[in-house]
Parts: sequence; structure tokens; C-alpha cells
Amino acid sequence: VSLLSLFMNQEDKRNPKNWTKEESDRVVAVFRWLLDQDRKQNPHLYTKKATLEKGRLRRQKELK
Repeated sequence: VSLLSLFMNQEDKRNPKNWTKEESDRVVAVFRWLLDQDRKQNPHLYTKKATLEKGRLRRQKELK
């Protein structure tokens, strides 16, 4: 059973263009919840400084 099938009726829903507003809102809500849980577990990854540091380190690696 796929995650999407738990939230949607059984029409051809693999394509998000076929989703109803309610179905797409459910999927968005799940991802918001997952993001909130990740923020609680890893707050250091969501501070502005950490984000900027990651970007700077990534750019330095690309330049080498």
C-alpha cells in the first residue's frame, strides 16, 4: 500500500494534476508535519547561520 493510496481515492492519482484540492492539501500537510518534526530534531540545520555556512562550504568545494 502506497502512502498516496492512504490519502486518495483509487482513480488515476499518480499524476498530481489529477488530484483534488483536498487531496493535494493532505499531501502538503504531511510534508509540513515531516518538516516540523525534522526542525524539532535538528534545529541546528534550520538556523540562518548554519544554512549560510552550508552554502559557503558547498561553493568552496565547487570552486576546487
